[in-house]
This record gives sequence, structure tokens and C-alpha cells, in this order.
Amino acid sequence: MAKVHPKTANWKMFFSAIIIFSLVEAFGVFSAYMLERSIQPTDIFIFLSIFDVLPEIIVGLLIGALILGGLYFLRNKKYILKIFFSLFILVGSSFIFQLYMDFYIAIVLSFFMVILWLSFKKVWVHDIAIGLVICGLGVNFGQIIPIQYILIMIALLSLYDFFAVLKTKVLVKVFSGLASGGLVLAIIIPAKLKNFTRAYDRVDADENFFYLGTGDLLLPLILASAVVSSSPMAAILTAIGAIVGFIALYLYMHIRNIDRAMPALPPIALFSILGFAIGILIG
Repeated sequence: MAKVHPKTANWKMFFSAIIIFSLVEAFGVFSAYMLERSIQPTDIFIFLSIFDVLPEIIVGLLIGALILGGLYFLRNKKYILKIFFSLFILVGSSFIFQLYMDFYIAIVLSFFMVILWLSFKKVWVHDIAIGLVICGLGVNFGQIIPIQYILIMIALLSLYDFFAVLKTKVLVKVFSGLASGGLVLAIIIPAKLKNFTRAYDRVDADENFFYLGTGDLLLPLILASAVVSSSPMAAILTAIGAIVGFIALYLYMHIRNIDRAMPALPPIALFSILGFAIGILIG
């Protein structure tokens, strides 16, 4: 889901959004490549059929939906939201830190990231935390979920994103409700660079910010991470395709002066899959 107010959208916001989106995808793909290089020949991987994996994916999506629903109903309990997001940052960032340093140092840095997010409530801190979590989860999910199932998952979630944002507006309600409680499950991009120092838990009603949902960055990164071992070129083109899809979405919203939330995943998914297909063909 993406949301921007046309009156405050400008080129600074546009380029900031592209840079942040590109940095997350690029760091994620590079991290997936580093993980692939670190895998030893003796490591064992179990390849499962669709009947083994698909039920787990469905159950996982249902659990995720239930967690979001539960958090929405507890949106006035800000301490619960902070505990959830702290665990979210701790687990997600530890995945990515462990690729580059010793396990115990990685855990210490993850705790430091949580403390920084809790005590130094700035937009730029929030975006770094979200970016690390997206990279950590994207790289790990890309290693354990087969590519064909990732493609199915992206297609299904793109359809869900379209209906849940434009038709039923359930995701908009959940996002707004959680944001009012200080839990912004999105990258926050300000129209003015100085507003990166604004408090992240007080921008939910502000028109000077662009929001990009975590899933919109996470899903193409999962696909890119899954293919990096067989075709690094396909992984790079998948990430580039996601960036192109995001640019197309932003320009569409800006040109049409759209001030409501829009489903960001469908165009991002479409172009990332096109990039993936081109990479496979030429790789």
C-alpha cells in the first residue's frame, strides 16, 4: 500500500523514495549473494513438493492476518504495539547482521537497534530499522521457499492488495489504526529532507509524508533472493523491475493527483516478475 498527498508531492520526495527503495533492494540482493557464498557444500537442503509447502504458506498468511487483526484491535494499547515492533526489529535485523559478523555481536547490535528505535524516535531511525528487517526476512524467506511458490504467493497477495486497498479498504483501516497507535508498518518518506528528523509516531495525520508498505519491498526481495544462487543477473533484474514498478506507481499517483491510498504491490510485482523472466531468459 502506498499513500501520498498530491499537494505535497515533489521531486525531492520522489528521488528520496527511489533512493530508499533502491538501497533496500540492492542491500538485500547483495546480502542474499553473501549468504549464498557462505553456504558450505555439506549443508543439507530438503526440497518439498507443493503439497508439503503450500499448506504451510497458507497457514503462515492466515497467522499473519490474525496477528495484524489482533494488533488493530489493541491499537490503543501502545505498549503492546511497541513490544511487537521491538521483537519484529530484533528478529529481522539479527538475520541480516549475522551475515556480516559473529552471532553474539549481531544479537547485541539488534538489541541496540531496538533501543535506538524506542528512545530516539526519528523517521530516519524508523526507516533504517524497517529496511534491515525487510532485508533480513527477504534473504531468509528467499532461501527456504521455492521460486514457483514465491511467484504464486506474489500473485495472490497482489490480488489481495488490490481488493483490500481499493475495494474493501480493510488494509487502509488497519494501517491507519496502527499508525494512530505509533506503529507505522511502512517506510516513511518526507516531502522535505529536514523532516527525516521528525518523530515517526507523530506523522500519521501529516500530509507531508509518503508511506510505502513493508510487503511492497519485501516480496520482490524474496523473489530476487531465491534466484540469486542460480542467476545473479535475474536477481538484479528482479530488483530493478521492482524499482521500475515503484516509479511507475509514484508517477501515476502524482500525475493523476491521487490523494487516497493505492495498492503498490501489483505494479511492483508485475515489473519485478518481468525482470525475473528477462533475467532467466538471458542468464
